[in-house]
Amino acid sequence: MAVIGVMSPPRLRFARTTDGGRVAYSVAGNGPALVLFTAPANAALEWETPNVGLFLEALASRVTVVRIEVRGGPNSDPPPFDLKLRDYALLDVAAVVNELGLETYAAAVGGSWAEQLADLAVHDAARVSRLVFQLPRIFPCESDWPASVRLHDELAATYQRDAPVLRALAYLGPSASREQLEGFERLVRVNFACPHFPLFHQKADERNREIDVSSLAARVRQPSLVFASRSDPAEGQQLAGQLADCELRYADMVPFRMVIPDQIRAAAAEVASFVRTGSVRRHLEATSGTNLLSAREHEVLAQLATGQSNSEIADALGVSRSTVARHVANLYSKLGVRNRTEATARYLGG
Repeated sequence: MAVIGVMSPPRLRFARTTDGGRVAYSVAGNGPALVLFTAPANAALEWETPNVGLFLEALASRVTVVRIEVRGGPNSDPPPFDLKLRDYALLDVAAVVNELGLETYAAAVGGSWAEQLADLAVHDAARVSRLVFQLPRIFPCESDWPASVRLHDELAATYQRDAPVLRALAYLGPSASREQLEGFERLVRVNFACPHFPLFHQKADERNREIDVSSLAARVRQPSLVFASRSDPAEGQQLAGQLADCELRYADMVPFRMVIPDQIRAAAAEVASFVRTGSVRRHLEATSGTNLLSAREHEVLAQLATGQSNSEIADALGVSRSTVARHVANLYSKLGVRNRTEATARYLGG
């Protein structure tokens, strides 16, 4: 398959974990390091998959991309039977970061990997500089990967189509080009052929039923960028309200599922800008923004400016903590601020 841009796909490398596992990864670009470790994926083939490869290349033109294929992927060892995904994923990231000798690095994940990212930020606080959460899932959810596979197989038989083709179409949507679908189909076909892929998804299903990001989010101190789902923003907004230093943005989908090249490049530019500077470049209105807030958001901001915690604000206003967290996230977005200190300064400044 042709390479997406002018950059040659990086070679596959391997690191050894403290429990003896082999983890595949790839590195490309220059500048601050950004570690991506969502899903087992495929640290080699992704660079040649049209939509995914374009996002990785656009990132690598601005930062150093470290794509880690946690154990369970086709190029890495099988998942360890005696460890949960949340535990061995941290070992896998540590193995690669240590081998590369990274003194500091940013890290990014999507979906239900939010818990692993928050855990990494807490346990490697001295080196993790910034965090990017893309459409985070922070509540427990039911998932059944074998049932999903069976459904695609049944649909394939019904419509006389190959199952990987249907999986690519389901993931990318009807707007994807033929090249994008064929590229993603190839990625799906290779990954599903991996003999230990089912074990990884079994562990992922177990993790999804036990997700608890809230207890970790309160301990995260690094600047964070949260992309909430535009159609269902509740989880992203709540996470943003729980993080001490956070910038909230909205997106329709994670970059790996985008199919419009300009949107893919724009998403990469936003992430890279945050990794390099700690903020997303954007044009803010000259107004302080406080006039954009709802009446309830004004009440929350007034309480927040006095140093009240989310729990104290919830008690004062007679609402739940999750409602306060959502209001805090909304007013952060409207004011164009990242934390309580900046929000208070906006409030006091009018």
